[in-house]
Amino acid sequence: QVERLYPEIATEQETAGSMSFPEDRFDLVVSWTVLQHVAQEDIERTTTRINEVLGSGGIALITESVGEYDGPKTWGRSESEYARLLDMELVHSVPKPVERTFEPGDGPLPSSSPLDHPDHRVMVFRN
Repeated sequence: QVERLYPEIATEQETAGSMSFPEDRFDLVVSWTVLQHVAQEDIERTTTRINEVLGSGGIALITESVGEYDGPKTWGRSESEYARLLDMELVHSVPKPVERTFEPGDGPLPSSSPLDHPDHRVMVFRN
């Protein structure tokens, strides 16, 4: 849908841990609630690869849960842990806003609503 709405912006999508892009390819990398689902045994390879494809001075916009919990498909990591894993400076962090699909008046919120997860953060890292 991004291509249709913003045809002037080049977009590419691949699996983070096995991206085929050359080093220093991008100025911006966005990960929206993806890394919290990367298993412990794969997270270092994945975050190293993100760092490699992001150019010097580039920005990583990472939105993840920073809670202290591990589930069958979710691994809790702190903001400082993401900074360590990405080997980047955390320059900004704010609570993740509730998506527009959950506006007041739209009916009851589903049980998985972001309102039930106050530990979700939008984090900006600089390479």
